[in-house]
Amino acid sequence: MTEEQQHFEIIRPLVTREQAVKLCQELYNFNAVTCKELVSYDDRNFLVTGNFIGNTSDSVETAQEPHSFVLKIANSLESQGDILEQQCRLMQSLSEAGLKVQSVMKTVSGTIVDKKLLTTPADSSGRMVDRRHAVRMLTYLPGVPLGELPLTADMLESVAKEIGRVDWHLTRHFLTDPGANAAELNLWSLLSAPKLVDFVQYVHGEARQRMVREIVAQFNSVVVGAAGAKSEATAQFTKAFIHGDPNESNILVDGNPPVFSGLLDWQDSHRAYAVFDLALLIMYTSFVQAKTDPTVDPFRLVVPPLIRGYTSEFKLAESELRHLPLLVATRFAQSLTLGAYSYARDPGNDYLLTTACSWSTLDRLWNGHKNRLEQLGCEWLEMSRAPEQYK
Repeated sequence: MTEEQQHFEIIRPLVTREQAVKLCQELYNFNAVTCKELVSYDDRNFLVTGNFIGNTSDSVETAQEPHSFVLKIANSLESQGDILEQQCRLMQSLSEAGLKVQSVMKTVSGTIVDKKLLTTPADSSGRMVDRRHAVRMLTYLPGVPLGELPLTADMLESVAKEIGRVDWHLTRHFLTDPGANAAELNLWSLLSAPKLVDFVQYVHGEARQRMVREIVAQFNSVVVGAAGAKSEATAQFTKAFIHGDPNESNILVDGNPPVFSGLLDWQDSHRAYAVFDLALLIMYTSFVQAKTDPTVDPFRLVVPPLIRGYTSEFKLAESELRHLPLLVATRFAQSLTLGAYSYARDPGNDYLLTTACSWSTLDRLWNGHKNRLEQLGCEWLEMSRAPEQYK
C-alpha cells in the first residue's frame, strides 16, 4: 500500500449532532438550537443556529448577528500541524479585502482552532481509535450551491470573475510568503495527477482504466516534463496561490438573477498555476451542465463565460489557455479515480460518488479530442471572444 493510500485510510471522525451541539457549548459558549449535518468529503460539517451565552470573548461580542454558523471538524490528517491555522490566515486576509469568504470565530479561550480527542475508524475493518481532530467555527454565508441551479452565462462569468479576484489576491499576498503553508502534496492538487496510477485499479472497467492512464501519460508529457526540469508548457504557466477546489458545492450564488455570493473550503489552497483553478471551474460546471442536459456539449455553455470572467481579473496568456482541455480532462480523471478509491474505503458516504455520472462527459472530451487537445484549447479561446454566439 502506498503512502497516499494509507492517508485515505484516515477518514472522517464519528461525530453525532448531539456531540456537535456539545462542542459548540464547550468551545464557543454557543447554544445551538438547531444542528444540521452538511455533506462533506472527509470532514464533518454542521450548520448550527442559536445564540451565544453571555459575552466571554472578543469574538462573541462582535458576533451577535447572524446567529448561524458552520461547525467544522477536520479529518485527523488535516488536523496535524498548523495547516488549518494557515488557511484561517488566508480567509482573514481575503475577508479584510472585501472578498466574499467566511470569517473564523474565536473560541472562549481566544484560539481560532481547537483540537479535540474524537473517535475515528482506524481502517475499513471497523476498528476504532481516538485521534485529535481540529475544530473550527465559521460564519455562515447565505446562498445556494452553484450545482443546485440552472447555469447561465452571466452567472458563470460572475463566478469566474470572483475566483480570479481571489486567486489574484492570494498570489499577491501569499505566493512568496514562507509562512503560508500550503497543500502542494495534497492528492487533489493537479500537481499530484501522476499519482493516479496508484489508484486506477479501483476504477471499474478496463476501458475507463485505460482512459485514465492515457490522460496521466499525456499530463506527464505535456505538464510535468522530464525529471528535474520544467516542461515547455509549465515554463509558460503563471505561478499562483490558488483556491484549489472551486467545485459546484464550494461556490455559492444568490439573488435574482443569481450571481456569485461566496466561496467555501480552503483545505486545498496551495501554490501551483493560475490556469489550474480555471480548469477546475470548467470541469465542475461542465459536470453540472451535463447532468442538466446530457444531449448537448456542456463546454459550449460553460467555457466562454468562465474564460472571460477569470481572465478579466487574473490575466493569462494564450499559451496557457490552449492547455485547458488537457487540464480539464486530468481533473475529471482525478475526481473520478480518487472518488472510486475513497468510496471503496468508505462505502456509506455517497457524497464520494458525486461526480461518478460524469464518465460520459470525460469520454466525450478525451476520446473525441485527445489527438487535438491544443487545437480544441484554441477553439475554446475563440469562443470566449464571441460571447453572444454562445449564450
